[in-house]
Amino acid sequence: MTTSPQKSSERRDGPRIDLRLRVRWSAKNDGDNVSGEAEASDVSPRGLRLESEHDVKAGSPLHLIIDVGGDTEELVAEGQVMWCRHRPSPTGRPLFDIGVSFESDWLAKQRSPLGNALARIFAMNDYEPARTFARTGLGLAVDGTAFGGPLALVNLSQGGMQLKSTGQLAQQVRAGMRVEVVVEAAARAVTLAGKVAWVAAAAEGKGGEDRFGVEFAGPGEGDNALLEAVCTGQTEAHKIALSLRA
Repeated sequence: MTTSPQKSSERRDGPRIDLRLRVRWSAKNDGDNVSGEAEASDVSPRGLRLESEHDVKAGSPLHLIIDVGGDTEELVAEGQVMWCRHRPSPTGRPLFDIGVSFESDWLAKQRSPLGNALARIFAMNDYEPARTFARTGLGLAVDGTAFGGPLALVNLSQGGMQLKSTGQLAQQVRAGMRVEVVVEAAARAVTLAGKVAWVAAAAEGKGGEDRFGVEFAGPGEGDNALLEAVCTGQTEAHKIALSLRA
């Protein structure tokens, strides 16, 4: 498939990609249940556009299923119709463009290979699912013994961090795993609880790096202050260690 990064807009946070997907959907439209199949495009972590034969009222809740084929787990998302516009079609049949906003970041959940591929594309275009904080790039080695080898920190924010590895990381790390992060800086250490928010495996047979994102579970006020100091360059982090949490 061919994708190309699209400009972000005031409608949706993060880049969008030109990707065509067949989806199944259902919605409540003025109290009636309507459903069908449609082509999805203009995909982002926060929404997409559907091309459908159905006119669906703005504000309608919508359930979306992307069938990736075979025995692979489906991608499921819940959202809301933001707008619906009629446009002419070459065949003369009714055709509607439907803008959908997801209720939550669908790629922050357990994902299929397609979801991992999308997460990798968005990460390469400087958008990471599950975090809206400003991120600071830090080239710092991370003690990741529990994950089978050394890790490298890609970026850090007060909400989480992104890491990468040239090892077979994606075979050991799963979305939802609970982790513990220890950050040593300014002559003190803070311990942060978190979870693996997403995993993006490197393209098979092409080398590259496996990546994953960690979302912190509400750091305390003092911990937040230290993280902010590291992210803004006021303090240098000397060591970061990551381990699995029981």
